[in-house]
Amino acid sequence: GLSIFDTSGDARAGDVAAVGSIPEAAPPTAIWNTYFWVDSADEAASKVRAAGGVPDAQMVGDVEGSLRFLRALPNCSGKVGCFGTCSGGRHTVIAASNLNFDAAIDCWGGRVVMAESDLNAKTPVAPIDLTKDLKAPLLGLFGNEDQSPTAAQVDQHEAELKRQGRTYEFHRYDNAGHVFFYYDRPAYRQEQAVDGWKKADGSVRATQIV
Repeated sequence: GLSIFDTSGDARAGDVAAVGSIPEAAPPTAIWNTYFWVDSADEAASKVRAAGGVPDAQMVGDVEGSLRFLRALPNCSGKVGCFGTCSGGRHTVIAASNLNFDAAIDCWGGRVVMAESDLNAKTPVAPIDLTKDLKAPLLGLFGNEDQSPTAAQVDQHEAELKRQGRTYEFHRYDNAGHVFFYYDRPAYRQEQAVDGWKKADGSVRATQIV
């Protein structure tokens, strides 16, 4: 998933985050996102995949609206970051290359590196090709056993960040694969996840979002 956030003042006072409003007709157990409500996260993912995913251009437009909303709030510090896991990590790279965020965190975002044959109307540009436009410091957290992205793809992304002179920090974890933050899944790796969260916290504090 993808989150756009600001925390103003004392972090313990709570976060300000861009979220969709829940319609009155939605059942109490519904999980709501920008596009529809569902009874389970798996159902939501299945519907998005069946539709070929959300077009990158639509995602950038939605994120831009959230970014403007947050910065217009009276209790927003003016500094806003973007954080995403899995496909949300990919979206973070795209959003931070198109919009003016103060920090960006990509957790194991797959398909940042894409073959030309994988490009289509919804995903017309590989995110790695937007590296020259990256506007925020990028923190990347990856498991070395992941297959999307693979370690080689992370290497390729890092090489392009270096070539373009972008500000970034990548951390890779042994004995960890995809979604190693997710404590409710077999892929969870406590030691690596705790360290990753510390790195994420340090990233947003370094850019003075909190």
